[in-house]
Amino acid sequence: FNVRDLGRLAWSFANLDAEKPHVIDAIQHKVASKAEKMGSEHGRGFLNEFAWGALSTLWASAFVGHLAWRVRNPVTSALRLIGGTLDTGMPLKASPASTICMQNQ
Repeated sequence: FNVRDLGRLAWSFANLDAEKPHVIDAIQHKVASKAEKMGSEHGRGFLNEFAWGALSTLWASAFVGHLAWRVRNPVTSALRLIGGTLDTGMPLKASPASTICMQNQ
């Protein structure tokens, strides 16, 4: 799974209102593991997708009241790296989701 898919999976479990905290924990830890390996060498589209997925995962986890604070530091560090990289003026590669949104306007 990529991080965006993990964010979608976290929201799926959150919307099911299922008492499955171990699943949400596992998703958060996977995102944190990927965040620890994050580097600025990735393209802008990848960084956008990663940020979306990481934030979605954390939001879904908080929504169900099961945010694991121990995953906060690696994800926060990755999001800072992403923000700094995106602020450098690299050309933006449109993600499939943003392309669809632009076409529907």
